[in-house]
Amino acid sequence: MTDYTKPFAGKRNVLVVYKKSAFDLAFELNNEHMISLIQKNDPSVAKLIEAHAEHKRSIFLVEEALKERSHLVNYKMVYRADASDFNDIDLVVTVGGDGTFLWASKFINVKNKAAIIGVNSAPGSSVGYYTACNAISFHARILDNILQSPYRDFGDLSTHLTRMRLFINGVSPKFGGEILNDVLFTAAHPADMTRYVLTTEEGSEEQKSSGIWFSTPTGSTAAMLSAGGVVQPWDDDRIQYLVREPYKSILQHTNQIQRLTHGFFNAASGNIGLVKIVCKMREGLVCPDGSTGSIPVSYGDVIEIGVAGYRLRHLGKK
Repeated sequence: MTDYTKPFAGKRNVLVVYKKSAFDLAFELNNEHMISLIQKNDPSVAKLIEAHAEHKRSIFLVEEALKERSHLVNYKMVYRADASDFNDIDLVVTVGGDGTFLWASKFINVKNKAAIIGVNSAPGSSVGYYTACNAISFHARILDNILQSPYRDFGDLSTHLTRMRLFINGVSPKFGGEILNDVLFTAAHPADMTRYVLTTEEGSEEQKSSGIWFSTPTGSTAAMLSAGGVVQPWDDDRIQYLVREPYKSILQHTNQIQRLTHGFFNAASGNIGLVKIVCKMREGLVCPDGSTGSIPVSYGDVIEIGVAGYRLRHLGKK
């Protein structure tokens, strides 16, 4: 078995995972409505052309940087929807925004142990919280700094990020094994009540609400913060949960206040079943790291969220 902590000599195997711009996808999928709006330079799509040009330039610069260092790297470019084989990869470079970074991170696990760095391909229009640089800085200095690391696992450069693991009826779904940002449990339709039984280390409670957010420390600055949660430092090992808009009745005189609406659980407690939800709806959804790969659930389905055993090796923001 390879020892990833020993000094490494040789070429790095690099996988570049890139997104396609909304402009590209409109024409590739022959979306006549979008194409018509683009051709008219409609305000709703006015920024797409600019972002597309910026994105294309970024892909070019990233590949050019790798070509210029061909004596140090073997590399492959792959569209993110086609990314699946991360075996024998030392470094994953994502070119896009946070969505591309989060998608690629799902495939990095204890078996391949790849490190990852994100390149924001359109900083003029993309926040890129997880991305560490733009294509210009990647080309000029960031890649060189990474390749100077003497270790296979880039241990001198990496920050290890806490991730979640999701189980539905005891089985980890295809894209639920390694979740870096957040998980949303909610009704399938946003106007419907979310009904469930929530169990944490503090007890169990039957609840009605708009759903529940779960976030990692790095994910705590996204939807969790907007929903009223707190920001955690990146080196925290706790998962945060927050009930969205807990139901309160003005028609009943009994105490309707729900207790388990916000809290944390720790990696030390184990990696399965730290929080359990029993679905009490005909149509519910579990959304790991966004809408892509959402999982439908129904009456009696059991959703468990724990802490993933393998942390992500993230480069560029140490």
